[in-house]
Amino acid sequence: MRLLVSIMAVLVILMQAPPLRADETVPDPAAYSLDDTTEIRILPNSLLLIIYADRQTGLSAHATLHRVYAVMPAPADPDFSALGLLVTLYTTGGAEGLVTYAVGTHPLFYGDRLADDGFPDRLWEDPMEDGLNGNEVSLAEGFRPSDHLQVADLDL
Repeated sequence: MRLLVSIMAVLVILMQAPPLRADETVPDPAAYSLDDTTEIRILPNSLLLIIYADRQTGLSAHATLHRVYAVMPAPADPDFSALGLLVTLYTTGGAEGLVTYAVGTHPLFYGDRLADDGFPDRLWEDPMEDGLNGNEVSLAEGFRPSDHLQVADLDL
C-alpha cells in the first residue's frame, strides 16, 4: 500500500511540475558525499531529506530527497531483495526513540542553493533513480515537491 501511495505521490509531483529549464548543468556527484552529511530528516510527503556540507566552506549547501519504502523501529535489518528494491537504511532519532528508514539508495531529487528552511531552491529530478549519470532533469527554480503533493494521512 505504501509503495502504491509513493508511486501516486511521484505521479502527482510530475504532473504538477513547472516547466523544465534547459540551461542548468547536471549536479556535481562529489557534492553529495555521505561523508559530508549534516542533517537527515523525514518530510511530511514521506521523502527523506539528506543535507550535505560544502567541502570547502563547511556550510550546508546541497541536499537529496529519497523515496521512503519502510519505517521501522531501530535496530532493523530487513531484506528487501525479494521486492527488487535497492535500499539503504538510515537510523535517526524519532519522537519515541530511534527509527530506521529504508530509502531508495539513489535519490529521486538532487538539489543545491539551500533556502533558510534547509530545502533546496534548485532541483534536479532523477526519474530512473539510478544515480548521477547525466539523465537528471532540471526543474524550475523554487519548485518544491511538498507544494505539489496532495496526499494526506500517510501511515508511516
